[in-house]
Amino acid sequence: SKFLVIPRVAGTYTLRIYSRSLNSFLQASVLNTPAEGTPFSIAITFTLSGTEVSLSPTLPIAPHTGSLEGGAFSILDMIYEANKYLRTNTTCAFCTTFSVAPKVTVYWSPGVSPGSYLGDPQAAISFYNRTDYAGLPKGLYLLGGIPGKGGTCADTDHFDKSVILHEYGHFLEH
Repeated sequence: SKFLVIPRVAGTYTLRIYSRSLNSFLQASVLNTPAEGTPFSIAITFTLSGTEVSLSPTLPIAPHTGSLEGGAFSILDMIYEANKYLRTNTTCAFCTTFSVAPKVTVYWSPGVSPGSYLGDPQAAISFYNRTDYAGLPKGLYLLGGIPGKGGTCADTDHFDKSVILHEYGHFLEH
């Protein structure tokens, strides 16, 4: 649904959108770190008088620079697009029709290399961890930058569709 229904009660409300989904189209979470496990979010605050029949607030934008929440939503969108593609473009004669992949967790944070979880924070890598390994939970680990370089490096992966889909492919294969 494109509409959010709330009671006609005067007040100030906050609409917050998180980098996670658990429905019949997508089951995924993009979290900051394995230790914290916090999803990214964007929000807008608006005020109602209580008499409105409808309101169309300007939705928040997930920035692609600065605080970089756009990276988390880019990752989530690519996983959604992969599920949509599989739902509409694959058939199987001897198996259940695809509807949605099992839940996947993605760990990504601006300025953080997944190599830091393996003792090498300067390694520019992304990977899929299929089992609890080295104290890391199962999931996708995507490059958000190299520490000490202001959240940037020459090859971050949060907007790199091919890397996101490649790592998600490992998850689907597993």
